Amino acid sequence: MKTETGFVNKCFVLLITAGDLLQGIFLLVSSVNDKFFNTSDCITQFKWTTSSLCNTLGIMSTIGSLVSLFSMTILSLIRARKVNSITPPLEGMRRKTKIVLTVTVLFI
Repeated sequence: MKTETGFVNKCFVLLITAGDLLQGIFLLVSSVNDKFFNTSDCITQFKWTTSSLCNTLGIMSTIGSLVSLFSMTILSLIRARKVNSITPPLEGMRRKTKIVLTVTVLFI
C-alpha cells in the first residue's frame, strides 16, 4: 500500500510540474512578445489578440492552471484522508471550538 501511495503522489506531482511548465511557456512567450511589440497602436494590439498564437497561449495558460489546481486539490485530499485515518479530525476538541471551525469552513 505504501508504494502505491508513493506512486500516486509522484504522478500528481508530475501533473503539477506539467501545469507549471505550461504556465512558464505562456509567460515566456507573452513577455517576449510584449518586449518586441510593446506599442499603444490599436491595430497592432488587435492583430495580436486575434492571432492564433495568442489564442493558443490562452488555452495553454488555462489548461496549465487547471491541471495544477486540480492536481494539488486531489493530492491534498489524499494526504488529508491519510492523516484523518491516523487521527480522526475534531477529536478531543471542545464543542465551542468545533462550532467555530465548522462555521469558518462553511463561510469559506
